[in-house]
Amino acid sequence: MQAEIAFPDKLDHKEFILRASSESATGQERKDEWAFSFDRVFDPCSTKAEVFKEISLLAQSCVDGYNVCIFAYGQTGSGNLFTMEGGSTETNAGMIPRAVEEVFKVAE
Repeated sequence: MQAEIAFPDKLDHKEFILRASSESATGQERKDEWAFSFDRVFDPCSTKAEVFKEISLLAQSCVDGYNVCIFAYGQTGSGNLFTMEGGSTETNAGMIPRAVEEVFKVAE
């Protein structure tokens, strides 16, 4: 089985396409393609700063009294926890510490 992921929407970054090809038990090739659309899709090379820039306005919504949820979804071991919690340096800070800092900035 072979799989490929593509990010065709270079302008708005709202879509990705997953293509797979495999061989059936009878030896016939099978090709599938699935398109997924979201509010925003970040490619694997995106930095934490780029991701946070997109979600930073949610801090204002939180201070305004709205319920806010930010989550990372993906395969185990793909970096979700590191994206959310981050590392020990400021440039490696994850979404949670950045969001908490932003909420306090906005609340001042």
